Amino acid sequence: MSKSCRGTSGGDELTDELIERLASEAEQGYDTTQLRPRRRGRPAVGSVPADVFYVWLDPDFQEALVTAASDAGISPSELTRRALRAYLQGPPE
Repeated sequence: MSKSCRGTSGGDELTDELIERLASEAEQGYDTTQLRPRRRGRPAVGSVPADVFYVWLDPDFQEALVTAASDAGISPSELTRRALRAYLQGPPE
């Protein structure tokens, strides 16, 4: 069997031997229970997919939002959600 190199993948040399071994594994099938789940897209912000809601802000207000969020170590979106939740819950009784 030839060991000629066909390039690299992630730093590993793709030799004929490696390609043969990987093809043999694939033909035998994989145990899908051993696969790690793959997340796609943004992380969920609730129990169901969220909708986008646009708000127009004047530049000074947006700058203040971005600065406050940065100071809190969170995104402007998260700060906005927190502020809106607090507003909708109303003052403590």
